[in-house]
Amino acid sequence: MLIMPAAVYSADLQQQLSNVAQAENQGQAEQQARWDEYDARAEAWYQYREAERNKRIAAANARAKAREAERLKDKHRDQNYEDQLRQLEIDKQKLEVEQLAARTAHENEFIAQDLKQQAAQTDVTQSQADANRNLSQGKQAQMISEGKAKEIKAGKWFN
Repeated sequence: MLIMPAAVYSADLQQQLSNVAQAENQGQAEQQARWDEYDARAEAWYQYREAERNKRIAAANARAKAREAERLKDKHRDQNYEDQLRQLEIDKQKLEVEQLAARTAHENEFIAQDLKQQAAQTDVTQSQADANRNLSQGKQAQMISEGKAKEIKAGKWFN
């Protein structure tokens, strides 16, 4: 019977060691579960922060792209306006060249027209001079006639 208690004692010791090992394993498993949960939360937080960062970057990129598109649209509009101004200036210069060519082609007609205008002005001036001379000659003749009439009247005896 003595041996029996040693077997019982060794079974109890074995059971105790097994219980201790099981408790340690359970503690380690719980600790590992806590670490796994912490890692999962940390990973989720990291993923969330990364997604938020990516959203901010995407929004900033979209704003920059919109600004660049607006800048390019303004640049294109300004270039079109400048092109139109240059085209208007070219058209104006072409018109001036055409007018000069037409004037040069019809220069003799313009010279003849200018000479006719000068001749007409000369005729007007000559007509005015003739009219003034006629008036002054008429006044002179009237004054001479009046003077002779006064002389005749003064030369008569019986006034």
